Amino acid sequence: MNTSLIHLSLLALVIPSAAVRAQTHLVGLEFDQVLPNGDFLNLGFTGSANDGVPAANASLTTGILGAGVNLTGGADEVAAGPTPLSGGQPRTVSIWARTTQTSGLYTAMTFGINGNGSKWDMDIDCTNAGVIELGIGGGRTIGQGPALNDGAWHMMTTVLPVGATTLGGVRLFVDGDFAYTNSGTRVVATGVGPLVAGRAANAPQFQAFIGDVDDMVIWSEAFTDEQVACLYDVAVEPALGYTATQFEQLLQVYRDVVPSVTVFGRTWSKVSGITGDAGLSTLPNGNFQLRMDANDVGLRETPPASFTSFGTGCAGSAGVPTLSSASVPQVNQTFTAQLANIPAGSNAFMVISFSGQLLPLDVIGMPGCSTFDTQAVAVMLSPTGGVATFDVLPPANALGLTFYEQGFVTDPGANPFGLTSSNAGAALVGP
Repeated sequence: MNTSLIHLSLLALVIPSAAVRAQTHLVGLEFDQVLPNGDFLNLGFTGSANDGVPAANASLTTGILGAGVNLTGGADEVAAGPTPLSGGQPRTVSIWARTTQTSGLYTAMTFGINGNGSKWDMDIDCTNAGVIELGIGGGRTIGQGPALNDGAWHMMTTVLPVGATTLGGVRLFVDGDFAYTNSGTRVVATGVGPLVAGRAANAPQFQAFIGDVDDMVIWSEAFTDEQVACLYDVAVEPALGYTATQFEQLLQVYRDVVPSVTVFGRTWSKVSGITGDAGLSTLPNGNFQLRMDANDVGLRETPPASFTSFGTGCAGSAGVPTLSSASVPQVNQTFTAQLANIPAGSNAFMVISFSGQLLPLDVIGMPGCSTFDTQAVAVMLSPTGGVATFDVLPPANALGLTFYEQGFVTDPGANPFGLTSSNAGAALVGP
């Protein structure tokens, strides 16, 4: 029978709950998914309304993430339906681009219409050192930041935060890093017009892009600076290579829509207490984590829950005590371990440790027995019919934690100490 219920709160970190948000991933054009008619599939929430239609000599090329589109100027473009948001809605807009042009203004993507505050042109100003700029009609940011016309792929991202209403409130990023904002006073009032990769909103072929583009995406929510860094980091990390569409899967976990997600064989869950720089970092065990906001909340890669037996026990009058489990430890679910081969009339207890190192006890007269080098807690059990069970309830913030269990049984005839030990078990808490 169950005799103990331990909540692993000693390792607890408080994870604040977040309101579940509506789907905000509006447009996701990766250019990898080509429809039978040659159009590009939109993986965002607006669906086929924003599928991409290549025009003129726009053609597939090798992108930063799979396939991209090569544009040679002129009428080359990818027209992707109507503007998916309007007015002053908060937004995060991102596109990868590369060019080698040395003069002129080139628009990687646009939406809206040409008018005061009514468009959203994301430009590379090659006359001004190749910096990122944003034009909204009747207003333009004063470009700053690193050069984007060096022939390398760069991620251009613009964010209109909640509460920001003017050009001066827009935050511009290059390769995940904040580049600048300025004091423009033109009110953002995006109009209903075309969404296009490869030119400005002013007119067809205006500021036509010469170079390559990839992974064009629009969210109707404002990312934190940390989330922009994450979007970039998961794309350029060779072990991940996540597109914006896969990053949206991670955001579903961050928003508490789902408890965890597995992307390319890696399971991610939400955690708090992630310190250090924004974006992606590597844990000592080789897994990744993402710091996604200023409150040190983000995602951590966690392997699946598991229970693994290791070590050997030492024999007593009923044989060797045996530790096993028919389940695996998962957050907010009771995990039960069983200790068997307990002699009639014997007492038994379970030791929980956070170090899996076993020390042999042969030198003190307990041949074949062992114990953990450090012990966190020992709990008495109540055997029935030679068996005792032990329950643990891992909280959400024990995700990814490995704890260790081992049983001990009183058995006066087994050795001078009158104790026998079981094999040990490593319990990895999973989602």
